[in-house]
Amino acid sequence: MTKFGCKAYSDFDEFIKDGEVELVVVSTPSYLHAPHTIKALEAGKHVVCEKPMATNLHEVDMMIETAKKTLKILTVFQNSLFSPDYLKVKEIIQSRKLGRIVLIRICAHSFGRRWDWQTLKIFGGGELRNNGVHLIAQGLSFLENNEPNVFFDLQKTLTLGDAEDHAKIMLKAPDSPLIDIEVTRACAYPQNYWLVMGTQGGLTGDRQNLNGNTLTRRTFH
Repeated sequence: MTKFGCKAYSDFDEFIKDGEVELVVVSTPSYLHAPHTIKALEAGKHVVCEKPMATNLHEVDMMIETAKKTLKILTVFQNSLFSPDYLKVKEIIQSRKLGRIVLIRICAHSFGRRWDWQTLKIFGGGELRNNGVHLIAQGLSFLENNEPNVFFDLQKTLTLGDAEDHAKIMLKAPDSPLIDIEVTRACAYPQNYWLVMGTQGGLTGDRQNLNGNTLTRRTFH
């Protein structure tokens, strides 16, 4: 494009034939993540794939296998693991100021309809894949690689499509806190994004502000 001084393509196959392209960021609709990633890897490009990595485990396995065969880098864009609020919560938990952590609750609540492609199963839509993966990635990091038991409940409530817009996920692993995750468009009374319960205190707050207290009455923000 002349305005921005860059090339533009209307066809993905033509794009990945460009020899000057070394890295491809796949940010197409979710159902195209696997085929576009595999094509880019096979064309000799490194790939950063937008979340969700794929729509099912078989696609993920194919993507990883292709990366190994082509000796190219494949990684998934999980920016929630770099969010300031998440990093601060993790820092506080690791400091042991709150004692043994009993429960970590992460909520993304809203109330309203949605009607774009993210509400359609055929395109890999749904609140679990769209926003839920952010909370799941954060929650899993608190389990320290322990394999969790998983409970989940997916429901279609306000969406105009056929994909779920309400997801409840609970993760429990040995010697780890219970991870309680909610991502929904059906909550008319939103709760805080974070709630951490420990044997020596706790914290709560949203993406901008965190408040905590301990048994020694030390308050932090």
